[in-house]
Amino acid sequence: MSDSLAVLQKISFFQHMNDDALQSLLDVAEQVTHTSRSVIVEEDSPANGLFVLINGNAQVSKHDDAGNEVEIAILRKGDFFGEMALLDAGTRSATVTATTKCDLIKLNQDAFLQWLANADSRATLQLFAALTKRVRDTTERVLQDELNKQALESEMQIERHRALAQMVAGVAHEINTPLGIINTASNLITNRISGGEIQAIVANDRRTRRKVEDIEEAADLIQRNIERAHRLVQNFKKISVNQVTDTREPVKLVELVDDSVDLFRINARKSNLNTSIHSEVNDNAVWEGYPASMTQVIMNLLTNVERYAYTVMGGDIHIKLSESGESFTLTVQDFGAGIAPENLAQVMSPFFTTGRSKGGTGLGMAIVYNIVTDVFAGTIEIQSAVGEGTSVVINFPKQAPEKHKSIT
Repeated sequence: MSDSLAVLQKISFFQHMNDDALQSLLDVAEQVTHTSRSVIVEEDSPANGLFVLINGNAQVSKHDDAGNEVEIAILRKGDFFGEMALLDAGTRSATVTATTKCDLIKLNQDAFLQWLANADSRATLQLFAALTKRVRDTTERVLQDELNKQALESEMQIERHRALAQMVAGVAHEINTPLGIINTASNLITNRISGGEIQAIVANDRRTRRKVEDIEEAADLIQRNIERAHRLVQNFKKISVNQVTDTREPVKLVELVDDSVDLFRINARKSNLNTSIHSEVNDNAVWEGYPASMTQVIMNLLTNVERYAYTVMGGDIHIKLSESGESFTLTVQDFGAGIAPENLAQVMSPFFTTGRSKGGTGLGMAIVYNIVTDVFAGTIEIQSAVGEGTSVVINFPKQAPEKHKSIT
């Protein structure tokens, strides 16, 4: 077992133990051999001890959500795995397969606990310190992997928004052409009917005059709605272009909020939502910030109200704007279902959602949080009570910091 002792002496997990302590540990362990391509431990199987690789190579793999086997690491001489099984008889988190002939030391839990009962207290403390560090390092690695995964998901969400924004801008541009033609035709009808020749013909014919008046009223209705559609298309184009290339610029905050809410009007009518804006801010008040990001925040908040607050009959949404010193405050309030206390702390966590079946991804509020805190350098607070509704209060400076990458 001299080779085994030499290997253990080089492993950080055991390096603080003297030769006698290591030898006593080896005395209660067993040496096992695995041929190439044989499975040493299998994912989800009962965990029964620590393995140390004395000779050979092995592959660590794990199944992903789709059931595909993914390689995680390659183990070589001196590597070890399964240390948590010394204390917790759970299940294996991954599969380890020999890629060459492998000689291993196996220390099962019962043997380890027996050794621990007779071991020197100093050796025991050092071993537990090493085990704690190993667990901490593993936890940090898993956390970093999860953060990287969330960052990738957020980036994919951003790219989808950008692609959609480009498509909307293109559609809006195309819609402008037929709107212009309709507007020209409507003006032609109005001009011809209001001309002196037509008016003279119908002056003494009451019945015909009423028909002409109906046509005039219809033409006026067409023109007013064309103007409304044109404003809406312009808003789509303006916001869509900003979504693709959002830069810091001075904007009238009240107008920006009003334009953003206008984009939600169709959804609001469909869901029987009454959306009102209460502004204590001067109509000409300027915010030096990122208009597309603000639109994204407002749209996400309103969509959340539509999806979660009023699920049956619809209701009211109050949007309030106020200012104090060098900051603005935007409040979006509903009077619907509210948020359960156990969910309130998780609402802004990535991928947390109670509405997966309703199309929720768990990214909406996480994106809002990132925009408010990172892009606007502001704060966000959620106040809610079950059955009474929810208020989202966003406080942000009148000048957003420069050189932030907007999250759209």
